[in-house]
Amino acid sequence: MIHAVYRSLCFAVFSMLLSGCQMFGSQDKDLDRTSHIESLNTASLSPAVSLFPTLTNAKPSQVNVDSVIASYSALLPLLEEPTRQLKVLQRLADLKLVRGEQLMADQAIDELGIAIDAYLDLLQRYPQRPENDRVYYHLAKSYELKGDLVSYLTTLDTLIRLYPDSAYFSEANFRRGDMLFS
Repeated sequence: MIHAVYRSLCFAVFSMLLSGCQMFGSQDKDLDRTSHIESLNTASLSPAVSLFPTLTNAKPSQVNVDSVIASYSALLPLLEEPTRQLKVLQRLADLKLVRGEQLMADQAIDELGIAIDAYLDLLQRYPQRPENDRVYYHLAKSYELKGDLVSYLTTLDTLIRLYPDSAYFSEANFRRGDMLFS
């Protein structure tokens, strides 16, 4: 259902772009280019369909992590396919880490426990998933930012032990070595 909406939205945007191209071809040759460009600057497009009403009127610089988390949280119960639910759950965990980092940097508020809980929940629900190397890596990062160095090292050790072919393997070994050297 969501793919159909995205396809419809892409078709609508593509159609608008094509009609815009036709408009340029039909203009008189002696039209002043600067006035034509100025007229384009006043045009605006409104979204045809909004899946995320909290983001509809927001400019990219105004979108905050909390509204994106709320949108993904609202989307989760609508998904029936387990693989899509899993992707949304992982994205939510990543967004919670981003929010935790922002709060820690901006206001010295520690909400990294929320991200840690989200990652631990993913690992508990889907323990055999091949992509869990990424989850372990971000879980370790969350522990490091929180200052829980024992859990940080343990998580890196688990990542290295369970996923020796992971793209995160070298980075995890480097971080382990750096911490143990310190």
